[in-house]
Amino acid sequence: MKRILLASAVFAAMSATASAGIDLIADFDAATGTVKVTNIGDAAASISVVTIECRRRKPAPPRGGGGCPDPGPAGAPYEMPAYPNKAAVKVPMLAPGASYAHALAFFPALVFPPGAYAFKIRADNGNIVPESNEANNNKT
Repeated sequence: MKRILLASAVFAAMSATASAGIDLIADFDAATGTVKVTNIGDAAASISVVTIECRRRKPAPPRGGGGCPDPGPAGAPYEMPAYPNKAAVKVPMLAPGASYAHALAFFPALVFPPGAYAFKIRADNGNIVPESNEANNNKT
């Protein structure tokens, strides 16, 4: 009986460790241009970067372009050389369960031609934060 209890305790401890840690997920509200990163893990996350990439799906974009409106100079604060053709937002440290939301300042002024668009959001784009689950960083 003692062996069963000990084995159960060791298994429970190992299971808890395997799912513990930092886990960042991203979301994007295309109506407002607001990106949100949440730490669903149980450990604090260090500073990171979330990126937003726009692609026109229908009708097909013109050759050589993503087909999304160009924010022009208003997009400059969101440019980072490491993330070309994407809007990049610095995310502060996040405690377990905490979220950070940022409204892209240029987004309300964009004029989207008729069509269907996809926004690819990536939390911790650069994999700076050691997460327990890297597979859930992307959202489209």
